Amino acid sequence: MSGIWRLPVPVQPTYAIDKEPCVPVRLVGGRQESLGLRDVLIRAHEIEDLALPVPPAVSALLRHLEPVSQIRP
Repeated sequence: MSGIWRLPVPVQPTYAIDKEPCVPVRLVGGRQESLGLRDVLIRAHEIEDLALPVPPAVSALLRHLEPVSQIRP
């Protein structure tokens, strides 16, 4: 194997960020809940605010969610 580099085989992700609850949100009634990214988009009408403790984290999440929400089927 002189001079040939082999990349490792990618491992399947074990955490499905679209389904696993990872985004803390505050719902319209004031209750807090964690949702996956898919549920954040589906239940956007029920969400009053993102309950992330650091403003840069909110900004980063919104930068990722905005383009995804613009995709048309």
